[in-house]
Amino acid sequence: MGSKGRVRSRCREQLERLAGSRTGAEEARREAIDLLGTAIGFERWCSLLLDPDTLVIGQGIGHNDWSAELPRLNVVSAGLEDVNNHTMLARSRDHVGVLSAATGNDLARSWHWREILARYGVGDELSCAAVDERGAWGTFLLWRDSDDPPFDAEDAQLMRDASAVLGRMLRRQAVAPTGDAGALPAEAGVLLLDTALRPAGSTPSIRDWFTLLNPGAAWNVVGRLLAIERGEDPGQPARVRIRTGTGRWAIVEAARLEAEAGIAVTIRPAGTGDVLDLVCRAHGLSARERELVALVIEGLDTRELAEQLFISRYTVQDHLKSVFAKVGVGSRRELVSGVFAQTA
Repeated sequence: MGSKGRVRSRCREQLERLAGSRTGAEEARREAIDLLGTAIGFERWCSLLLDPDTLVIGQGIGHNDWSAELPRLNVVSAGLEDVNNHTMLARSRDHVGVLSAATGNDLARSWHWREILARYGVGDELSCAAVDERGAWGTFLLWRDSDDPPFDAEDAQLMRDASAVLGRMLRRQAVAPTGDAGALPAEAGVLLLDTALRPAGSTPSIRDWFTLLNPGAAWNVVGRLLAIERGEDPGQPARVRIRTGTGRWAIVEAARLEAEAGIAVTIRPAGTGDVLDLVCRAHGLSARERELVALVIEGLDTRELAEQLFISRYTVQDHLKSVFAKVGVGSRRELVSGVFAQTA
């Protein structure tokens, strides 16, 4: 194994360690980018979090110079038509796409490269959906400059090897308790867009919401709505669950007001029911365990749980022990006040 092979082998080992650590969400993603940058080589990047049910982007961090283009880029990226699309990579057996390979070395076949990235001196793009056995939790986008060589097969293979590891890391962080979570705005926020997607009005609380979460989430759900109206993924909602800057959960969704009459983007606090399936999925709970957790959240005691589920009290205790072990808590109180404390 040459020096390059040793660097990549070491990168895989360090990513495995990072995925199992208690490192915070943003810090872990930045550390992962540093490890990948050493092994692969790139200057600009972006790490995006996905709602595993809708595959809509919730929030992201990155190092690039086209932030002014993000509303338009987010709207288009929420559809399925462009090359190297994160939704298609998340659903594919191969979760990695290299733009030069996907376009036959004709990068201009890609809308986002042709219309946006090319003007900023970007060359090749390597996109990796972070997918583990429980779903797709994010995506990593890496870019080289136009005068750099394209990403090669070994670069792509390293990211294939990293996909599930990064997925486990993002999944763990997606539902991790954040301690004392701050308050959310008292009212839902509504942003109205006209048919040209220009702001046409809003409720006063929308400003408060946008101080807690990236406005890009609004453009992501708008893009998904437009894609649905084009016939792409008609069964999927234009909706994303997202952790705000306070650590609490919020729902961002888009809906057409009426035929050709603009779009309403709504941001509201997420209730326990909005995130119950997500949390259970992230921790690998069975359908029976998910049913039990829902009743525990409602406040049922052991006797009531047994009666509701038609099982013995001993079986209830066995199920609870299994749930506690998977979630990493020691009691019902910790389950309710820790794991689900960040919901409304």
